[in-house]
Amino acid sequence: MLDKRYKVTQDVVDKMRALRKQSWTYQSIADRFNVSYATANYWCNKASRDKQRAKNAKRRYEGKELDIRKKKDSQKRKENFKAFPDLMLRHALQSAIDEKRCTRRSSKGYNMKEARALLRSGKLQLGNAKIK
Repeated sequence: MLDKRYKVTQDVVDKMRALRKQSWTYQSIADRFNVSYATANYWCNKASRDKQRAKNAKRRYEGKELDIRKKKDSQKRKENFKAFPDLMLRHALQSAIDEKRCTRRSSKGYNMKEARALLRSGKLQLGNAKIK
């Protein structure tokens, strides 16, 4: 299942980068994969990606807008949990691993070593997580 936010998969990104190394232009790569120039530039150019991510990190929301976004995010999370039951398990295991107040020994029937291994395996990931 592809994440609706992304137009490309990791395989497509790898192919785009290979073509760019062969001196293809961003526009020709975009045309080949039916994406925009900006999308081709973003995935083939680390500096462009870093610049966009820094810009996104500066976004801050306050007041009513923050409340609206929290409600929307919460609803989306509930929809994802319902559609992908493994995502709820992934969330619970990751939360247990990230816990700072105490040292957990197990979560959802998995000891922490098993939980880390399961998360690293990628079996609980959605089909198109953020592409590196």
